[in-house]
Amino acid sequence: MTDSRVGKYVGFGEYDMRNAAHYNSQAWKMAESKRQVETLCRYDARLFRRSTLDRLVPPVVKEVRVSWLRDGAEVDADVSSTDTLADGDWSFQLHSYLELTPRRGERVSCRVDHSSLRTSLEVDWDTSSLDAKYLKMTVGIICFFLGFTAAAGGAAYYWWKQRFAFRPLGSQGHTSPRHPSELLIF
Repeated sequence: MTDSRVGKYVGFGEYDMRNAAHYNSQAWKMAESKRQVETLCRYDARLFRRSTLDRLVPPVVKEVRVSWLRDGAEVDADVSSTDTLADGDWSFQLHSYLELTPRRGERVSCRVDHSSLRTSLEVDWDTSSLDAKYLKMTVGIICFFLGFTAAAGGAAYYWWKQRFAFRPLGSQGHTSPRHPSELLIF
């Protein structure tokens, strides 16, 4: 294979390197190779540069359409999009934004229509973060009420214990039993 940067044939394996050495030793073969580089390769490179890289008129892209869907219905309000931006490698990008306050159970999708696609490409927005948010909130509310119930029960028990505190029998006007056999067991 000819490497136009070094102006000679190069090989990458043992067999290719022997062939490259053979071709490099033939003056007519080297002259033909240089002519091909000048007439074909450099001409094509200049033509490519003029038609693509040095082009001053931006390309017009008409084949891409981005739309937003909420529960299957197309949304026109609160949608903003950028112009088509060239990436420099024959690819382009377009940014589209939908401003919304998400609702639980709602299906939000971005639909792309392009000439290279057989059918529209729809990408659903992942609403699992909303479900996790509601799950966290529900668990928090349940824990709050459990804690509140435990605190209220503890306070009621403390109040009851203070109000009806255990007093020795002697302090309530009763006499204490003199012998253990006088205790009543229920």
